[in-house]
Amino acid sequence: MKKRLIVTAVAGTVALLLLSPASAEAEGDDSPTAGMIAQAGDAARDGSRTEQRPLDFDMRMREIEDRVGELKDEVFRSRSRLFLLREQVLQDRIGGSRVVINHRDRLGNRYRVVRVLYALNGESVFVANEDTTDFAAIRHHQVHSGSAIAGPQNITAQVWVVGNPLGVFSYMSGYRFTIRNAHSFSVEEGQTAEISVVIESRGGVNTPIDERLVVRFDADFYDTVDGVGDEVAAGQTP
Repeated sequence: MKKRLIVTAVAGTVALLLLSPASAEAEGDDSPTAGMIAQAGDAARDGSRTEQRPLDFDMRMREIEDRVGELKDEVFRSRSRLFLLREQVLQDRIGGSRVVINHRDRLGNRYRVVRVLYALNGESVFVANEDTTDFAAIRHHQVHSGSAIAGPQNITAQVWVVGNPLGVFSYMSGYRFTIRNAHSFSVEEGQTAEISVVIESRGGVNTPIDERLVVRFDADFYDTVDGVGDEVAAGQTP
């Protein structure tokens, strides 16, 4: 009888132990262990959100910083362009000194100009070649007109010429020439220097053919008149 009571008591205890977790889980266990597990889960979820927010914030801040840098560059370039424009306007309207360059081709039909390079004070002011320029149409043209700082100036000219095989001059087709020259001058305040670059052939039958072609400079100086020449574009007939 005692054995049966002991076995029954043990079985009841086991049954209670087995039923306790299920009932606690169904009704919402308030035990310390369950609370710790719940808190750990909440902390893990909060932690993932905390880590995500700084990452998105940092990316957004970098994007803003990059855009600010781009805007600063744009402002700097705009200010530089305005500064250069202001300087150009001041030189044109206040300085009054100008340099005009004319292209003068007097070679005749024996030769043909195929390329030209004119530079003023080391900077190119007119470059042309026969692929893009009809040299026959600009034999006597103004190719540069611009303001200048009063004082010494230097103009250099390089001209590439080929023989033009016409009629009895068919032998000229094999000739190629490059002629160069430079000219220094000075322009005063309120003065215009008009320089004509003249390309011509000199000498006679006894002059070696490679010594006949020359570039020379004709200079003319006169007072600058306000507004005169401002609207003359390079390549227009003066």
